[in-house]
Amino acid sequence: MRSFLSTYSEILLLRGETFRFIKKSRAAVLFALLLFVVATLLGGCGVWLRLPGEMRRPLISEQIERTSNLVARFDRSVTPTIQESLLALSAENLSFAIGELLPPDERVTAEGLAEAANRAGTSAITLLNLVNQQVPVPRELVDRHAGQPVTAEMIDDILTTTGLTPVEMRELMLNAAVSGSLGYLQSQEAAGNLESTITNIQEAVVSLALTPERIREIIVPLGLSPETVERLSNQVDQGPNIIQDTLGTAQAAVERLEPPLGVRFSRFLNLLGTWLATPFTVAAMYLPLLFVVFLVARALGGRATIVEHLVLASLCAAPAFLFFFVYAGNLSSYIPITTAYTIQIAARITGLIGIAWAAVILIKTLAIAHDFSYARAIASVGLAYVAVYVILPLVALWALRFAFLG
Repeated sequence: MRSFLSTYSEILLLRGETFRFIKKSRAAVLFALLLFVVATLLGGCGVWLRLPGEMRRPLISEQIERTSNLVARFDRSVTPTIQESLLALSAENLSFAIGELLPPDERVTAEGLAEAANRAGTSAITLLNLVNQQVPVPRELVDRHAGQPVTAEMIDDILTTTGLTPVEMRELMLNAAVSGSLGYLQSQEAAGNLESTITNIQEAVVSLALTPERIREIIVPLGLSPETVERLSNQVDQGPNIIQDTLGTAQAAVERLEPPLGVRFSRFLNLLGTWLATPFTVAAMYLPLLFVVFLVARALGGRATIVEHLVLASLCAAPAFLFFFVYAGNLSSYIPITTAYTIQIAARITGLIGIAWAAVILIKTLAIAHDFSYARAIASVGLAYVAVYVILPLVALWALRFAFLG
């Protein structure tokens, strides 16, 4: 057979005599198989553009270390500030007498609770969910207040309907504001959701980074006693330790699951496997369709054998190199987003050109293989698409309906 590259170029140029030569050649099957593998591997080379991003993507262990450093910075800089604010509040309780700055428990009002909820950014639905953890919340109460701002009237309605006292409501809001995020982290750890746990740890660290002024705005209207302030101080002091314990558990889990050759080398092997599997994935996608095209073509008077049909029809893979950028995917993880977007646009354009080019080659090879007109070749492809993508799904749906509904 003539040189591979010259024959390849003639196929791309739609040379009819080249298709006829391949049809009659003894090495036709070998050539078609070689061309299919080479063309699909050329297109699949686009996966290697992902390699820099895969190598730069932080490992879970590195994410844990960064989060641990964030917690350590929080513990050094933010926790003392919160503690100072709480101590100041405690001192003010003692200096001004509880009735002046922080009212006693019996003076906790719906107005103060609503003010504290709004300053903490608590929505009505969040407040109702919080109450529901203590006592069941009727559905009509949710319907009345969901989506509305928290007001004193809403607090009165919740207290009246659920039977909670203002002091009990205050305790619920206080516990949720200080320890809710940490409790959620512990539940995530128990569930083994490692990556979600890391993300939530980072969010919790940020959410706990409150200024003294912000702390005062949230907790002063709740009417705190010095004992309660001391309890809050202990919870804040223990927060970073709880997070560090969670990180230690996550780190141990990551070390147990890490591949023997390392995560980054495993990512390289995964890309290599994806690239080498390109011919098989393309064949799995299109061989069933080519078999249906063969049946339709024979029904329309085609004369080719199944081998002649598959050999010539597989030549439509010749333009597969145009799918290079399609296999590259989204590269915005390591290149500017404008460049990545440009590559995606190029992938769409070259992909459409490749599909159109392959369709033209398929129609011409069908006409030559089955020795009939281009009209019948187009009809064979069109009817095969209708059969595979329209009739077959409808039949499958009908069969499922018949199987389950009778």
